[in-house]
Amino acid sequence: MDSFLPSIRMLPTLEDNKSPEVSFVVQDICFAPFNGHQYLCEGVFWNRFAIYSSRIRKLSLTSDTQRFGTWFAFLYELPSRPHPLFPRLKTLVIQSSNAGSSAMLKSIASQLDECNISDFENDQESFAYVSIAMANLCMKADRLRHLNLQLSPRLLHSATEHVDKIRGLEDLTIGGSVLPSLNSGVLRFLDRIPGLKWLIVDYECAFPEIASTDIQPTHIQSALQASHELSGLDTLTISGDGYVQYSVATKGVVPSGLQTLDVVFRPTDRARVLLLPHALRIYLERNKNLKKLQITRSKFGIQEPSHSPELLDPYRTDPAFCHSQEFISALAQASQLCEIKIDNIPFPKRNIILEICNVLPNLRNLTRLTLRPSRLTILPNDELQIPRPSVLEGIVKGNPLLEYLSIPIDWTHSLPPINTITYSSSRLSMLSIDGGPRGEFNVQRIIPISRYLDAIFPAVTIVETVVGGGGQDQEEEINFWKGVQDLVRSFQDVAARVRNSHKAHN
Repeated sequence: MDSFLPSIRMLPTLEDNKSPEVSFVVQDICFAPFNGHQYLCEGVFWNRFAIYSSRIRKLSLTSDTQRFGTWFAFLYELPSRPHPLFPRLKTLVIQSSNAGSSAMLKSIASQLDECNISDFENDQESFAYVSIAMANLCMKADRLRHLNLQLSPRLLHSATEHVDKIRGLEDLTIGGSVLPSLNSGVLRFLDRIPGLKWLIVDYECAFPEIASTDIQPTHIQSALQASHELSGLDTLTISGDGYVQYSVATKGVVPSGLQTLDVVFRPTDRARVLLLPHALRIYLERNKNLKKLQITRSKFGIQEPSHSPELLDPYRTDPAFCHSQEFISALAQASQLCEIKIDNIPFPKRNIILEICNVLPNLRNLTRLTLRPSRLTILPNDELQIPRPSVLEGIVKGNPLLEYLSIPIDWTHSLPPINTITYSSSRLSMLSIDGGPRGEFNVQRIIPISRYLDAIFPAVTIVETVVGGGGQDQEEEINFWKGVQDLVRSFQDVAARVRNSHKAHN
């Protein structure tokens, strides 16, 4: 049960016009008022309450419960109440900070495994209740492992001042609508959480205006040379626009022992995406043992290339913004990477796919690769250069452990002759190679493409389509690649029968 309202309706309510008399409310049926002193002392009403409370594992306190807050705080102090109030409760979601939520948290803090607190007000009342909530967690929440704080900048600073006192905390999410200024070191409290393993920083955007003067090489060098902070952090997720990514990487969170980095880009104005390579470079250079890198676009915000590409003109030649090459160089040194996913992220370089493919031989541990960036604008000069089919041979040779590959290929180019392909021992089983220029898809083209893929990927079993959009073209593309998949499988069946026949005769 997720809502507090069904439970609280099992409790007496104090009617404003009958105070201090009490009326009993069950399923919105109000019984006749009576003198409630003896009834409250005996606590018979808690029996009905326990029917619901004993089943609850997760509880949400929303603004709907605010009107019960002060009265519930009083009922909570009654000696007749059950102990514990919610015996199976492990997760508490506070979406409205008030007296009731404070009383609730005081009662159950010691049994919580997860707590989510959301409050974007800046008034003194919210400040006081959030402070009380965090004080209860710091003093009593010995079992708390997951904490999610979605707060205004002022409340965040107060809430995190002593969060390191929650000794069992392993998983922390902090976020809001606008990233607070990080110049004051507002995120430095993270260094004091000894057991922190997973961190999510989630802000839609940073400041409304940015200029090249805000982007200084000294910021990047300071982040690269920072002492080894957050050395125990295993997984980091940063969600926000390009300036959020840059600010957090240079002034907020600079770990050195990451295993997983998940960058979620939330588009706002297009210039900010040009800051993303800076952040990626910092994380890659500092975390030499990174195993998994995901760079994806949020489902929220702008999804298509900008229809006002002139907004980017002042930034295209500004060295503060356009540094994709340093990201490529850092990626080339990330030799421990096992998984890379770059999906629907715009880069300033048209040939970004080819440049990444050129450094893939350095990443011999790769098992999964998705390489599908998007174009920066709708201008013809920003159209991505899609690699030829021959790039697949280089990927196979350079990455022998690869099991999954998703990359657009320009199928309008001629295929290399089959007799020039050396024997492949690739273990790759899943392949997605649509999305580039395709020419005309017909039966005559299915056979040569299928033979070529079978020669390069002898273990492939799934040839899938990822490009959406619907319509007849999409249906034709799906059918084409299904035909390729079926034909590749038939080639594999024939090869398997030949091998088995040779074994039988030997």
